Amino acid sequence: IMIVINASNVANLLGKNSYSPLSEAFIAAWKSSDKSSYKLAHKRNGVLTKDELIEETLQKIPDAFDRRISPVSAKSLFVDENAPVRQVTKKHIETAKYLYNTSRGVDKEDILFRGVVKILPERNFKKTDDLLSKRIGNVVLQGRVDGISSDGTCILEIKTRMHKLFMQPREYEMYQIAMYFILMENATNAFLVEGYFRSKRPDLNFIEIQRRDVQDKIDEILENVDRISQILSKIITDEKIQNTLLTSPKPDLVIKNLTSGLLEGR
Repeated sequence: IMIVINASNVANLLGKNSYSPLSEAFIAAWKSSDKSSYKLAHKRNGVLTKDELIEETLQKIPDAFDRRISPVSAKSLFVDENAPVRQVTKKHIETAKYLYNTSRGVDKEDILFRGVVKILPERNFKKTDDLLSKRIGNVVLQGRVDGISSDGTCILEIKTRMHKLFMQPREYEMYQIAMYFILMENATNAFLVEGYFRSKRPDLNFIEIQRRDVQDKIDEILENVDRISQILSKIITDEKIQNTLLTSPKPDLVIKNLTSGLLEGR
């Protein structure tokens, strides 16, 4: 089995993102690594995949991409007098929020990119949609950067902030940048640019990160590749573990037990 670890998910897999449960990170990596067993396990357990949940949410809340949904307003949305009331659950509301936030980010990234190019013309950043990858044993590390300088030494990562500029990177973003340095061996520095749209013209904040600033995180990622790979291999090959992970009320505990099981087996 080829295990795939994405830059956007690496901090989550290491338990370094308080906004993302460990189990969600491993389920996302399972999907990236082996879609077939991922889909079969969801079907077997009567659990919707993330894509199916998005599809169902859009049936219940058709304008989820365009409108911020609150728990109060969501329940009364789009009720046809002649049709049965479509139950909107907490999961649908969370998914609607996710769709709204991601669509805002994509729309505004181009504007932010143009702003960066104006402020840092000497870097000659080029947008790229190439998937960078590096193979370590049976693991593929991969990710997409928002831009690369013409000489290939500087990485650009753009973040659209929803409420304010943070003025410093989040810890999970530092792990994402560290992964990019692993994928781009010639890169020496990166700009994490955060943008906040108070009006049509965004506020921008530039945070320069040198490779040495995240060397500890680069080392941590590389040291944990094998452990993450072993956990994912167990999930992909063991239906019993899959069933428990998808139906347990405490899925994070399932991952922690798998981790401790590996440590004990050493």
